[in-house]
Amino acid sequence: MREGATRSGLQAGGADPVLAAAVNERLKLRWSPHAAAADLREAGMSVCAQTIYRACYANDARSGLPAGTWAKLPRRPAPGVAATAPAAPRSPAR
Repeated sequence: MREGATRSGLQAGGADPVLAAAVNERLKLRWSPHAAAADLREAGMSVCAQTIYRACYANDARSGLPAGTWAKLPRRPAPGVAATAPAAPRSPAR
């Protein structure tokens, strides 16, 4: 970290409650940490996806996120399992 810089974020000894609430809200909506970080960057807040992942899996309250936040992270379907979105309708064969 550069000289004179301060760390405010999800795990810097004490989480920024505004940032933690914004991250938690996006994770509740099943956003990926990458999408949440990009959206927050556009809103003027600075956090990277790796920090969000680290805070989700942290076992202490200093992360600013509630326990079990890791369960809100979107999951990939298992190999061989069909995607949940319905397939696009096919046009009739001629």
